[in-house]
Amino acid sequence: GHYSLLPRVLERGRTVAAGVVSMSGGVSGSADSPARPSGDGGEWRRIYDRVESMLPRVEALAADRARLDAAYEAEKASDSEHLARLLQAEASRSRWKAAYMELPPGANPKLAELQENDLEDSRDCEHLIDIENSQLK
Repeated sequence: GHYSLLPRVLERGRTVAAGVVSMSGGVSGSADSPARPSGDGGEWRRIYDRVESMLPRVEALAADRARLDAAYEAEKASDSEHLARLLQAEASRSRWKAAYMELPPGANPKLAELQENDLEDSRDCEHLIDIENSQLK
């Protein structure tokens, strides 16, 4: 992205520094030759050297940013997955609750006991889901 521009900017700075040195009667030659500390060329060279010395830090920051972006995206995907599972569990619980409510009250004593236990478990589960939802907010 933006950091691929930095080497080109540094190269342009090197070229400008060499040109200024050349025009001011300083050192001529390649852009890599050091400028004399006198005149504008020396100032440009010092600026170039400072910018060039910052390049490893900028590259490290860019790499850190990329790692943080990847970690954020992974966490966001994980959160979405957990939310989908939570919604699926809530929908399943609602279907079971509705199905139990439709059973006739005296159909089977054992079934009525199991139904009551399941409804109690469902309420407990609903309470836990409410707690989890409040923590996610």
